[in-house]
Amino acid sequence: FCCFPVTIRSVSSGGVATSIGGISGTGQCGMVSDGTYLVITTGGDAYTYNGTTLATISDVDLETPYTVTYNNSRVIYDGNSGRFCVADVGQPSSIDGLNYATAEATPGEVLAVKAHKQYVYIMCTSHIEPWFNSGAGSPPYDRVNGGVLQIGLGARYSVSSDENFIYFLDSNRVPRRLSGIAAQAIGNPGLANEFRTYSTVSDAKGFCFSMQNDNFYLLEYRELGN
Repeated sequence: FCCFPVTIRSVSSGGVATSIGGISGTGQCGMVSDGTYLVITTGGDAYTYNGTTLATISDVDLETPYTVTYNNSRVIYDGNSGRFCVADVGQPSSIDGLNYATAEATPGEVLAVKAHKQYVYIMCTSHIEPWFNSGAGSPPYDRVNGGVLQIGLGARYSVSSDENFIYFLDSNRVPRRLSGIAAQAIGNPGLANEFRTYSTVSDAKGFCFSMQNDNFYLLEYRELGN
């Protein structure tokens, strides 16, 4: 993830930076690469960058995605009213209006989409649904039978991952890690108790990193002032 305002720059092998273009807005944005395009979502306009040109996605069938992920040659966006959409193969700017699906195990807004280990997790305020690329239908994805987790996502941008797990802050303000169809609480109960004293956690940002052969998941809150 990155924050606005954003200026895309290319940097030559000699260290010379050249401005490619800017993205306007406020708040966070999401990014993913499909190997050809860098796709950027803002909760308003979405953009692609192919190494030369920064372009606004103009397909009217794309709603207003906040997050974006990549799975099996397709870019996937969160949508409105509990939905998500799957772009055409190799074409993140091309969205067929039929390639929307609804995360409808229980009512809830889709906050984020995240691909990990061949599942695409549709992360809602009330629950999490893992989907897989079945290759059939519109979109060619199906929900994993028996895989719905009755755990909501508490902060859209708290989602991060490493090679083993997806990490996130749940709707009860408990930090968790997720693999397959099992989610485990991490940290200690004192963390969740502390987070419950905050006026809001919806602006929490999470990211993963490694240091000295150990993996870490870091949560950052604006309320803490850093």
